[in-house]
Amino acid sequence: MSFARSRRARLVELVLVSSSSCSCGHGASWADDELPHSVSVDLLGAVIAPVKADKTPWDGAGNLPGSVGSALADAFEQARPYEAVLSALASLVASAFDKPDPSGTAEPRGTVLPTLRLDSASENTLTPVWRPTPRWRGLPLRPDVQLLVALEDQDVLGSEPIETVSIGHSDLATSLRSGGVYPVDVHKQGRGQLLFVTVLVTPSRSE
Repeated sequence: MSFARSRRARLVELVLVSSSSCSCGHGASWADDELPHSVSVDLLGAVIAPVKADKTPWDGAGNLPGSVGSALADAFEQARPYEAVLSALASLVASAFDKPDPSGTAEPRGTVLPTLRLDSASENTLTPVWRPTPRWRGLPLRPDVQLLVALEDQDVLGSEPIETVSIGHSDLATSLRSGGVYPVDVHKQGRGQLLFVTVLVTPSRSE
């Protein structure tokens, strides 16, 4: 892939991920006792920290620009942290700063639904979009059911973990109530190397 095509791909990818905000739907005022018994869940993408927990880059050498680090440190204090994080990362989209090659799995816990692969539409990215989109139909919306998302950085010489996070009942219910694509904030889980997981939750068609 040429540099020009690669740059366009990264910009398109950022647009796709940035459109995955909780403001894209009007929402619904589901009371707790009105929530559907089961939902359909699409796992759309993720936002990965630009450096590891020890501040080293995912691949190669180099240092994170100070302006990006400062913007990220402030992002989670903003009213709309997802958009603030994407804004902080925007300067890295088409830069030579080394990024991970993410892939992974998503495993429903507390149900018999299958574990699905997470394959990124592009390499060397902090904002993977999963293709094909992992989708579960009829996921029980119960407190004991969660999605366990495990990502790793795939390299020629092997792979290393990015993060393993859980998306629980309250996250799924909040996404459902948002009425659209919802970025689940996971940056406090594990080592803080995975920042958001974007999901779309809708009522099962049978309900």
